[in-house]
Amino acid sequence: MSGDAARRRAFFLRRLTAAMVVLFGLGTVITNGLPLLATDAARAELGHIPYPLFWFEFAMGWLYLSEGVAIAWRARWALPFAWLLAVIHSGSASGLWLWYLAGHQVEVRTLVMELFREGFWVLIALYLWRGSPPMPTDH
Repeated sequence: MSGDAARRRAFFLRRLTAAMVVLFGLGTVITNGLPLLATDAARAELGHIPYPLFWFEFAMGWLYLSEGVAIAWRARWALPFAWLLAVIHSGSASGLWLWYLAGHQVEVRTLVMELFREGFWVLIALYLWRGSPPMPTDH
């Protein structure tokens, strides 16, 4: 692959990654924001999901959006911030699993989604670390 083709491919992959992160962030804000506005009865229909988790994920969704912008702008802080998000979700997933193993009721889909989020951020961080060319600009 020539140098110009490699740069075009890297540019496309970075934009695609940024778009995926932004969509993931929007989805997280919407799916966790709506239950915060719902009545207690409507929230009860969602099942056994710890209420603070909605607030946590709602806030995290806004951080995902900022990470998507950082990736698109090739900001130097995009890589450490992606690792930070992976570590935060590792702790969140571990805490939620410990809560579940202690006998508290938690929806299985919530446990699985926390593991998915953790894996997603590890993959994004690995891509930025290994699959991305050096970032000469700092926004």
